[in-house]
Amino acid sequence: MTYSPDDRDEVRRRVLVAWEEAVTADGYGQVTLAAVAKRAGLARSSLYRYFPSKEALYLAHLEDRVAGVVAAVRDDVLAQRGAPARLRRLLVGEMRQFTQSPELALSDVPDLVSREGRQRLMQCFAPLRHLVREILEQGRADGSLPALDIDKALPVVFACIDVFREHLAGQPVERDVIADDVADFVLRGLGARVPVRGAAGRPSRIPRR
Repeated sequence: MTYSPDDRDEVRRRVLVAWEEAVTADGYGQVTLAAVAKRAGLARSSLYRYFPSKEALYLAHLEDRVAGVVAAVRDDVLAQRGAPARLRRLLVGEMRQFTQSPELALSDVPDLVSREGRQRLMQCFAPLRHLVREILEQGRADGSLPALDIDKALPVVFACIDVFREHLAGQPVERDVIADDVADFVLRGLGARVPVRGAAGRPSRIPRR
C-alpha cells in the first residue's frame, strides 16, 4: 500500500500519540511495539515501516517533544528582561514539563538505550541547548552571568535539570518549590544576583551577603 505524504504524517502522529499514552501507562521497559501498534490502529508490520525499533520510536517522540516545547516557550522566554530572568523562565518551564509529562521524566531510559541511541539522545536536545547558549551569550556579554564560560556553563545547566528529573521520578516532591530552588542554584553558580527565598518560596528581603 502506498501512502501520500499527508497520510504518512498522520500515521506518524498517531504512532507518537500512541507511544506517549503507552509509556505513561506502563513505563518504557514494559511497552512493546505490538502494544503501540494496537493503540494506533495499525498492524505491527506497518509500524515497522516508520520506526524499526522501540528505541527509534522513543527517540523520535523525544525529539518531537523537545522541539515543540522550545518552539512554544521561546517567545515567552526571550520576552523576559535580561539573561538571568530569561534563563530562570526557561529552567522552571522545562522542569515543569517533567511534572506534566511523565514520559519525559523516566529515569530508566538512558540505561536502556544503545550507545548510538545515547548519541542521538543528545541531538534530541539540540534546540534546547541552542536556546540556553543564546541566553548565556547574552549574560556573558552584559556581565549578568559572568562566572563560567559558555562551554563550561552548558553542562552545568543540563546536569542540574537532570538531577531534578531523577528526583522527580524517584519520589513525590514539592515540584514548584524545587524547580525554583534549582533555578536559583544554577543562576548563582553562573554569577547572577539572586534574592534569597523565604520558606514559602517567595523572594526574601534579607540582603545577599
